[in-house]
Amino acid sequence: MTSDNTWVTAGLVFLGTRDLDVATMGKNVADTLERLDETVRSVRVLPDGSALVKSDRYYVRLCTDRDKPVAALDTPASSWLELRVSQAPDAGRCAHSARHRTLARVVASLQRELQADFIQWLKPETMLTREQFASAVETTDADRAKRRAVAGRRQRAAQRPPLPEIEQTAEDLHNRMSGAETGADPADAQAEPAPEHHDAPHALDAGSEQMQHTPTLRLSAWLVSYAVALFSLPVGACLITYNLIRGESLRLTSQTAALTGTFIAFQAFGTTAQALEVMQAAIL
Repeated sequence: MTSDNTWVTAGLVFLGTRDLDVATMGKNVADTLERLDETVRSVRVLPDGSALVKSDRYYVRLCTDRDKPVAALDTPASSWLELRVSQAPDAGRCAHSARHRTLARVVASLQRELQADFIQWLKPETMLTREQFASAVETTDADRAKRRAVAGRRQRAAQRPPLPEIEQTAEDLHNRMSGAETGADPADAQAEPAPEHHDAPHALDAGSEQMQHTPTLRLSAWLVSYAVALFSLPVGACLITYNLIRGESLRLTSQTAALTGTFIAFQAFGTTAQALEVMQAAIL
């Protein structure tokens, strides 16, 4: 490939005769430029048998020849394809390396289709084999993929929300651990202050009272009261009267039923007097 202020040039060398259609190759070049985010303006076949592809920033010219002498080879090229890249006249100034990269992508695309035996690169006496050129293209593609991956990671990192301050992070962690130890929701723990210790008995009494007034427990209290009345009418009457005046209390009803059953058992086995003596001895 030779280079000056206007053109950069490369050549594809074929040792055997090949039918090179410049119109088809010009379409290939246009597709490659579009993949490089170039806007292709025209693809023309010129009267001299060459093709010219114009984009917003570059002109690409394709020329073919036969039996062309090649300085780096002992035998002439049976078929020869020359590619030249120039900057478009109305485009802004671009670096010389940008034209080199564009030419490299165009040559790589054509090489995948044509499989030339040699590629003249950088200088007329510099010749790359098919394998050497393929290895260079693979290395370049791998490096480009790594750069795109790094750029993507940086972009995603820039889009992430900023991390909270260390003091706020420590406070949130403390609240979460406190909530996990007590079994409470951290949000509820922050929203409502914990009740004081001297209010705990009142809270328990309120909860117990609320439980006692559920329909199922109220019905249970009445059923137990009637059962006590069947075995001991005076005790059952007192218990029913209490439930009517103060409201149903399953706890009091259950305790009364237990004591009534105990004294009935004592009476059945004739141990009531002994039990009273034991109770008097324990009290005194």
